[in-house]
Amino acid sequence: MNSFEKIRNITAQFFKVPMDEITAQTNADHIDSWDSFTHMELMTQIESAFNLNLPLRVMMDSKDLGDIANYIDQQ
Repeated sequence: MNSFEKIRNITAQFFKVPMDEITAQTNADHIDSWDSFTHMELMTQIESAFNLNLPLRVMMDSKDLGDIANYIDQQ
């Protein structure tokens, strides 16, 4: 499973939405329950799944899930 597919699965389970609703362009504008608090919780879930610490700038400046996957792929 590539990093985006793993993030996609984590996000779908976390927000309890169908996988087909999660794309690389998915961000807080696409999921009603995605707010600043759930954003940080999701980032913690992703960090745990990949056994890494995302820099705060990556967590805050990424415009969508694809940006996060791209960062992880570069590590």
